[in-house]
Amino acid sequence: MITKNYKEFNLEKFLENLKKTLKEKEYVIISSQEMTEKNFPSIIVLTVAKKDTVFRISVVLDKNGITVTVVGLKDADIEKEIRFIFENLPL
Repeated sequence: MITKNYKEFNLEKFLENLKKTLKEKEYVIISSQEMTEKNFPSIIVLTVAKKDTVFRISVVLDKNGITVTVVGLKDADIEKEIRFIFENLPL
């Protein structure tokens, strides 16, 4: 599981930067869905693919900022690259 917290509250700008960075690294964004949860103002789930690997990135905005989470990623190279993207994402 990969989790990263950001002290950022502009979800639109954050998603724009995340999507741009993923595309630059040759990831394909298959879908973007907005979810609703009673305890969180906004949850976006991106379905992303690279090579034969498809996975989801959850982006949650709450009172503490933005949290991104990836669960169940089995490709070690892609996991390492996603960690790098999260650590170096321009805000």
